[in-house]
Amino acid sequence: MATSRSRSRRRAPASSGGSPTAQQDEADIVAEVGAEHDEESGELVADEAKIREVGAIDASTVIENERLQAIVNRKKAGEKKVIFNADDLLTEYETLIKVWPVNTFDISVKRLTGSALEHVITSRPRTGAELYNTLMAMHGQFEEAKYAIKFFDTAGKPIWRVKNGKSWTGSFPGARACCAFSQGRIYHLNAHGRLACLDATDGKELWAFNILERFDAKNILWALSECLLIDGQRLIVSPGGKKALVAALDKQTGKTVWTTDPLGDDHAAHASPILFRHASRRVLAQCSSAHGLGIDANSGELLWSVPLANRFGTNISTPIYGWGQVFYVTPYTALGRAYRLVANDQGIDARHLWTHPIDTVTGSGLLIGRTLFASGYNKLKWWSLIDWQSGQTKQEIKDLSTGAAIMADSRVYLLDERGNVALLKLEPPPDGMEIVSRFRLPTDRKRVKDAWAHPVLCDGRLYIRYHDKLWCYDVKRGGRSSR
Repeated sequence: MATSRSRSRRRAPASSGGSPTAQQDEADIVAEVGAEHDEESGELVADEAKIREVGAIDASTVIENERLQAIVNRKKAGEKKVIFNADDLLTEYETLIKVWPVNTFDISVKRLTGSALEHVITSRPRTGAELYNTLMAMHGQFEEAKYAIKFFDTAGKPIWRVKNGKSWTGSFPGARACCAFSQGRIYHLNAHGRLACLDATDGKELWAFNILERFDAKNILWALSECLLIDGQRLIVSPGGKKALVAALDKQTGKTVWTTDPLGDDHAAHASPILFRHASRRVLAQCSSAHGLGIDANSGELLWSVPLANRFGTNISTPIYGWGQVFYVTPYTALGRAYRLVANDQGIDARHLWTHPIDTVTGSGLLIGRTLFASGYNKLKWWSLIDWQSGQTKQEIKDLSTGAAIMADSRVYLLDERGNVALLKLEPPPDGMEIVSRFRLPTDRKRVKDAWAHPVLCDGRLYIRYHDKLWCYDVKRGGRSSR
């Protein structure tokens, strides 16, 4: 076995002496590439093609190199351009794509040795191996050359744009459901029942069909707005038709895996399902037009149904589960109801525990420990903290209107329907919750009364949408990042 590195052999990662986790990760990669000790030098060497195949260019550097971590931290902090100058740019690329999707930056490569040559890579390689192959196609004869590589942050700029059928132009026009993402694919259900699977890299449609047509269902008063749920290899959807109340689909093909039988004259609602485990079962909780539902996630069997009707037949809020009980809410009649889930030989029973006058519509709520945090719509058009066990009100916050909230690091980020964005801090009992700061969305509308989109947190950034405008705020630093 040769002792020197050649075009077909590379040194495999050596022990870095880092943390046990890092050492284990490194050892796994060494084993994966089939590295062996050189008889003369004692160094680990492996076949370069195998290294490129698994994308493990230099495990010790990927895991332990502080300089690369500093670059990653700079990128996270919002620098628009982070410049890499290194012998092995594939290592840097492997490091970067552990943090950001490949479709969020552009790549400019400039050769630093030999004749100057610069090229922008637009193919968006998904691994270091793909980037290596792209470079070989461009500069194959200079594979030992040094390169400078720049990754240009494209945050806030559309990567691609596609249409999923027609938009909703009826009562309360505009966007409905958000997208679901899984394993490089995006799934979206439009207001008219068209379900599409798209390639997340370029937006190419992979398959699509109409759930109303397949399951013999009709559209509802304010159009479908269910946010789809990914369950492993399955995609959960609630058509509310004669052939299926709820259905599981193969997310790769769109084919039907199981269906839940219809429930009387119930049709689809606007709510979105949740998945949890209770009494050794994987359970889906969802709402139809007149009931709160519990469904076996493996088979589609209906485990329980509880009354949840209002005069419009439009349940909107997502159910909430915790501590062995489930909460459903609808305005006007049933209001907020909690049920204890009790397993038996036939399945699971839902036994009523308490009713609260809260009448949530669009925002659902948060379960924070043993406290429910939610807002009302008509009777209680403000925010309440409700004891999860007794249903008693612990605190009311009347400075903010009905809306939607999200929580991270003991802080609650809230958007109310009037366009107020607020940060709330949890206080030790019995103090409850306190508003830390707030501002209004900088829209060009004089009056906002329909800011119903849910806020989203990702990697220290808060995303707020109002109709066709999207704002991104860096909540780690407190400044607006982009719009």
